[in-house]
Amino acid sequence: MKSCVAAVISFLLLSGTAFCADVKWQDSLASQVNSKDINQVIFGGGTGDLIAAATAEGLYFSDDSGAAFKKIFHYFTEDKGDTLSAALKANLIFAGTKNGLYISHNSGKNWVRAYGGLRGEVFKAVVAGEYVYAVSEEGLFVSKDDGRSWERIFLGGINRPDEEADSDEPSGDTEEMLPGEVNALGFIGGDEAGLALGSRSGLYTLEFTGSGILISKVAILSGMEITGIAPSGDDQCLYVSGRNTVYKFWHANNAVEQVDSGREFYEIKGLAFNSAVREYFVIDRQGIYEQQAQTGSVVGNSVMFERLKVFGIEPTIEQLHRAAIEYAEVSPAKITHWRRKAAKRAFLPTMSIGYDRSISDTYEIYTSATKDYIISGPRDRTDGWDVNLAWDLGDWIYNEHQTSIDVRSRLMVELRNDILEDLDRLYFERRRLQNKLTGVPGSRDASFDDLMLRIDELTARIDSLTGGYLSRYIEGRG
Repeated sequence: MKSCVAAVISFLLLSGTAFCADVKWQDSLASQVNSKDINQVIFGGGTGDLIAAATAEGLYFSDDSGAAFKKIFHYFTEDKGDTLSAALKANLIFAGTKNGLYISHNSGKNWVRAYGGLRGEVFKAVVAGEYVYAVSEEGLFVSKDDGRSWERIFLGGINRPDEEADSDEPSGDTEEMLPGEVNALGFIGGDEAGLALGSRSGLYTLEFTGSGILISKVAILSGMEITGIAPSGDDQCLYVSGRNTVYKFWHANNAVEQVDSGREFYEIKGLAFNSAVREYFVIDRQGIYEQQAQTGSVVGNSVMFERLKVFGIEPTIEQLHRAAIEYAEVSPAKITHWRRKAAKRAFLPTMSIGYDRSISDTYEIYTSATKDYIISGPRDRTDGWDVNLAWDLGDWIYNEHQTSIDVRSRLMVELRNDILEDLDRLYFERRRLQNKLTGVPGSRDASFDDLMLRIDELTARIDSLTGGYLSRYIEGRG
């Protein structure tokens, strides 16, 4: 009887061990934290055995490939968004919070806050070789000494939704600006080392050159909110996620290809990549989904590739706005110029010039008893000039021409708004069709031809509003 019980216990223990070995890390993490509260997942270690998960409840860490997670960091805040980001570098763990960046040198047992120039709420952090980059509300920072000191290389947050930048008024700061709030941050490897930034307005690349840092916008993803960036195991390519779709992005030529994930996502919050097993994971509000890394290149479809390269060198919507305003001559600067001239009118007087000439002759008549005679005197000639200057003091307070300018200004604003509204509608309709191209199999497909015809039509209509600026820009950059 005892031997039977022992056998049963041994079987259950072995079965339990086998079951635990088959538990996936995402299931282990989900047992402790809701997937909708996960902000970022990072893999580290040579075999991907280190996993850090930044969540609204704190930073969870596993050193056994996800078999078990434990909370190693928690910074109390009244609202959620406690640990916003995480990064791993050898034996270092970085945790980005609303109160700044915290660093642990001993697997999370002790933490110190990063100072040395890094300021503000830290949205994202990424390790790139020996450097650590962090994006805060104050800008983009880099540390070359494991977080002891930080250097700001870009300013931050000028294009937040509740703020408007006045292009006519320079900021006075010589540093360049980040494109608003950054949702995702990734490292671009290979010969053209740099960073990829995902924001509410699209995907941007930062290229480190000998003369400085060059920031560029990926035109084909312009206007799309980027929620996640992850490596793909190929230095030439990154995984990029929108709200519901995953793309592969080739940074060398700004080409984009939609990934067939085999499922529909509810709301993607980020991406994670395990280089040890070449798997990437989609962090969705409804769960974490494992995806096999896809191989191959978008170059396989030469027609689409050439088109996507063209899309990558197209002007931004802001550039098209300026071109349309200039072409239609509805610039606000024109009204400003009129107002300044009208204001200067008060300094100019009303001037009148007069000229008169008079000619007279003098005659004297003498009469006597015997005769009469007339004596003619010299001719009298007089020329007169006068200049009158008159200022209207009322013009110093209000110029009647301002009324006419106000009327013209209102008409010009209405015309400009109509033009920009039409341009926005055409531009983003064209951009949506361009995004659809990434899911069309090839140039021989009828749907591909229909999409290209519609895109050409929209291109022509945009050219009509901008004086051919779009086509000239593409030809000049192609």
